[in-house]
Amino acid sequence: MRALANFILRGRLNALLVTVLATAFTALVPPLSHVAGGALALVGLRKGWREGALVAVGSALALLALA
Repeated sequence: MRALANFILRGRLNALLVTVLATAFTALVPPLSHVAGGALALVGLRKGWREGALVAVGSALALLALA
């Protein structure tokens, strides 16, 4: 878990990647929704609400593009 948290906190793109992939595969493995929510919460708590909002909006736009 620490390795995943370190990966998420390395940058915005890494956080987006984890959030989008976890959300996309939630239909196959439902507990992955907790990973996506945890990634957003981690970014929001460690880097501030603006960075968390950017990751949330970016992941929503990426998922919209995938749909």
